[in-house]
Amino acid sequence: MKVVGITNLFPDVTRPGLAPFNKQQILHLAALHELRLIVPVPWTRYATLALSGRKPAPPEECRDLVTVRYPPYFYTPGIMRRFYGAFYERSIAPLFERPEREAENQRNFRESKRDKNRIDKHHGKLRQ
Repeated sequence: MKVVGITNLFPDVTRPGLAPFNKQQILHLAALHELRLIVPVPWTRYATLALSGRKPAPPEECRDLVTVRYPPYFYTPGIMRRFYGAFYERSIAPLFERPEREAENQRNFRESKRDKNRIDKHHGKLRQ
């Protein structure tokens, strides 16, 4: 089963001790299923890390088991708080669009391959 997890509490190389219980749960889940994890990082922290030449990355023990993305989460600090949910959604939405497009491309490829086989069979040729 394919699982997508969204959390703001997951460690990265810049904060390896953050949320050890979440990390443990994610690792156990990743052992059973194909897992993609989205960990939005507030843009203020993302900018601070970028200025120091660093960026969030998954801890070493997670890299082979789970795909982790750390998109910047854009919001307006201290004002317009009622829009924080919409800002959060907008920040992670592009990560959902890509897999949908990839799945659509795979479906189209399979269908076109199936159509080619049908045409070849009609003309007495079987394409492998």
